[in-house]
Parts: sequence; structure tokens; C-alpha cells
Amino acid sequence: MQTHRRSVLRALAGLLFVRLPASLALLAPLRALAAWPKAAFDASSSADVLDQLFKGKTVQSSDAVQLEAPDIAENGSVVPVTVQTSLKGVKTVTVLAEQNPRVLVAQYSLSARSAAPVSFRLRLGKTQDVVAIVETEDGKLHKASKNVKVSLGGCGG
Repeated sequence: MQTHRRSVLRALAGLLFVRLPASLALLAPLRALAAWPKAAFDASSSADVLDQLFKGKTVQSSDAVQLEAPDIAENGSVVPVTVQTSLKGVKTVTVLAEQNPRVLVAQYSLSARSAAPVSFRLRLGKTQDVVAIVETEDGKLHKASKNVKVSLGGCGG
């Protein structure tokens, strides 16, 4: 009777010390290995950002891209922005704030299963144009822009 109980305890101890850590490792989140365009975020002008991200492709204004933002942002720290498009096969949505210390605000990569709209809040330091650029799977770039007046600065203002 004693040997049976000891063998059960040994088996449980083996499971506890060998299998449990391995099982817990499966529950831990995997390390995110996302690449981010550091040079584009460090760029100081819209032209430099576009060159870093899209390597000389031309951007054309399009009615198929809508940029929704307030005409007057009472607080530049939290400006709601929505980018919508009727274009098919959207690959990326990129947003620029031309007068911010960092021109590139965000770039969203969309999969074939996801679609616009993309909504977020951004920080604007002063009155400026906000530009949304939508890249489609065929490599074309479409943009829309809107001037947003800021009454209370968000980037240290």
C-alpha cells in the first residue's frame, strides 16, 4: 500500500516540476517582433516620411479617402480622427501631422480580413494640416487632408 502511494506522489511531483512550467510557458504571451520604421518616425518633414515609407511613389488626392477630424480642436492633446475609405484592398493607413515635432503620427497595417475605418486620437501642437494616406494592394497611394485649428496646444503648448 505504501509503495503505491509513493509512486503516485512521485508521478505527481514529476508532473508538477516538469510539465507545469512547460504548460505555463504556452500560456505566456509570445514576444512581439514587430518591425517599425524608425527612420520614418524620426523624419522631420512629410517628404522625408513619404520617401522612407513609400520609396518615391506618388501620392494622389482622392475622394475615396475621407479624413474626419474637428474643424477646431479645443484641446490639442486629444484630437479625435477617423480615416474612412471606399477603396478595396487597403494595405496601410498612414497619418501625418505636418507641424508636429514628429511628422509621422501612425501607420496601420491592415490584413485582407480587416477594413477601414481606423479611428484614434492624436496630439497636435498647433494649427496644422492632418494628412491621411491610404495604400492599396496595387501599390497606389491615395490621400485626404484637413486643416485642424488648435485652440489649446497639445505638444507642450
